[in-house]
Amino acid sequence: MTRPVLPDPIEVRYGYHFQDLRTGTPQGRLPLLGVRDSITLGGSAGALTGKINVSDPAIRALKPWQIAVPRRTAMFVRRVEVYPPNTLPPRETVDWGGIVWDLNPLAGTGHLEIKAATPESYFASRYVDVDRNYPQTEQTTIHADLLTYFQGYKPGADIRVQATPIATGRLRNRSYLAKDRKEIATLLSQLSEVIDGFDWWIQPYRNPATGLFGFRVQYGYPRLGRTASSPAGPLRLRHLTAGGGNVVEPPTVLRQGTVVKNEGLGLGKSEGDDQVTVTVTGADLGRDEIAAGYPLLQFTRSDTDVSDPTTLRDNVATQMRKGWASEVVLTKVALAGTSRPTRADVNLGDDVSLYTDDATWPAPVTLTGRVWAIETTRANANTAEKVELTLAGEGLTV
Repeated sequence: MTRPVLPDPIEVRYGYHFQDLRTGTPQGRLPLLGVRDSITLGGSAGALTGKINVSDPAIRALKPWQIAVPRRTAMFVRRVEVYPPNTLPPRETVDWGGIVWDLNPLAGTGHLEIKAATPESYFASRYVDVDRNYPQTEQTTIHADLLTYFQGYKPGADIRVQATPIATGRLRNRSYLAKDRKEIATLLSQLSEVIDGFDWWIQPYRNPATGLFGFRVQYGYPRLGRTASSPAGPLRLRHLTAGGGNVVEPPTVLRQGTVVKNEGLGLGKSEGDDQVTVTVTGADLGRDEIAAGYPLLQFTRSDTDVSDPTTLRDNVATQMRKGWASEVVLTKVALAGTSRPTRADVNLGDDVSLYTDDATWPAPVTLTGRVWAIETTRANANTAEKVELTLAGEGLTV
């Protein structure tokens, strides 16, 4: 059965909405120029930069200094695709949401520069100051509890990030002590990155009943996103040097051997002969590089607060696999905003198949990886929207 050909949008519109971070009270909307924003899978904070033309009397009258107050204001990017008449209704998505951190006057330009970051940046400024113990606990329950508890336990802590755990069947032992003052953002990432972990990111959304915006954690196990084995298959992209592909610029391919190791030593709690130690090899994880002809490449990892050998082993294995995931990375896989697939067709975690005949490869190749980051340059009066994907992951193949 032939799939229907979906039309390209004829226009993309944006709304930049501001709410009080703690209460959700709307603060207003502002027109922004030169907006560029990013989101990332797995706990790294995405960023947004843009400008506000306060030399325009109409914009000054909106009092942007009161709407976009740094540290206490959340902002959201609403994107609407408009299609040809009698084809499809407008398609609305909330592409980006985060916290305004800076509002800088650019002297002599008539502009304010706005800088914001996704809610993960807030948890990088929070640490564990109350003991939390999780014996044999579902891993996403630990993750969600860290987010929920440390938003609710004292005044000013709640920024309204909702976290509802999902079942993965993987139980963990974790203890986080107040005396260690561990950064919550780091703990959240480490918990998801262990072997047989899970995908997550903090997703912005709009409540259709109230029109208000909010944040919620999107969990996926064993992963998020469209898979190569799904009925629709991977998102298929092409870059042709003669033109005609849906990737509009040559992608950048990095092959980074320096980040790859194949044996790791974990150093745990205590010292001397009593110190907890573990050794993990690539062969232990199903990738016997020594047998395949590669040299021995070692690293050490120090987790001096970890006394459980299984947890220490998981941490060492995670670091090794992160190196594998970064061995081949594709960046700047650029899509045009008004040609399918558009920003609304791509999600974090999606499998992507990219065919290219670029001369830096000995022959045309198909590169297959996952979307780990999405960076969007928003359209202005004289520039079109551009969406740039970063493809990575341990399964990236050539």
